[in-house]
Amino acid sequence: NRVFFAGNSSGVNVECRGDNSLVFIGSGVNYVKGQMDIGSNCVCYIDRDSYLGEVFMRIFEAKNIVIGKDCLFSNDIWLWNSDSHLIYDSNKYSRIAKGESCYIGDHIWFGWSAGGLKKFFIASGSIIGTRSVIVGDKILFSNTANGGYPCKNIRENIFWIGDTTFDWNVIKEEAYETLSGVEKVEGFIYQFEPDKFLNPALIEERLNALPNAFDKLRFLYSYVYCNTNKNRFALFKDSNYTDCKLYCENPNAFDEINFETPLRINYNG
Repeated sequence: NRVFFAGNSSGVNVECRGDNSLVFIGSGVNYVKGQMDIGSNCVCYIDRDSYLGEVFMRIFEAKNIVIGKDCLFSNDIWLWNSDSHLIYDSNKYSRIAKGESCYIGDHIWFGWSAGGLKKFFIASGSIIGTRSVIVGDKILFSNTANGGYPCKNIRENIFWIGDTTFDWNVIKEEAYETLSGVEKVEGFIYQFEPDKFLNPALIEERLNALPNAFDKLRFLYSYVYCNTNKNRFALFKDSNYTDCKLYCENPNAFDEINFETPLRINYNG
């Protein structure tokens, strides 16, 4: 197994239940409480500057969970890419409901007690409402509010910011009634760019083709972590992404990292 920290992060709690898996933690990740359980040949990827309040992840069946940057997860959140137990068709005796990968774009807000189960993609800039559950083969598009069980679209053309209402007063309420200034707003409104879109299906295809955790690390670092395009995971219901190819600014980015052997410190001496 490989556990890779791209920078300073805190609170990461991993239990490896198999071999040849990758846990990739970006810089500035604050994992306050919870745990990720990861089986053999799986990937858990969390990009930079994401906050995870209380999040429990189960990543099994050689599948993956990929989380973008600047995401916000509240408490009592669960993300599973597998049912954990086996389910069969009683007529054919064949297995059904197999594990599938989950992809979460950039700047996604998961509300309290929300969850996600198998094969979904949440495009950048979206909200998952309190106690919502994402199930099945689902795409939730950019700049949308979604909720319910099963989770579905509630409203389009929204964006959210990380400022809180904890110390709310009349003056602050008036100041935030309407946001002014293009720079303040445009960072949270996404657009589909067909030549820059990182199609989760193509990422999944590449991960499945790579034989070991180290090769998956090299790929994710160069193609996803070092990708600076704001709209890399932006998608809308009218977007045509069938001809998209994996865009990479620097395919050799991982090979340019300067690894150094840490100093050995004798705490007893």
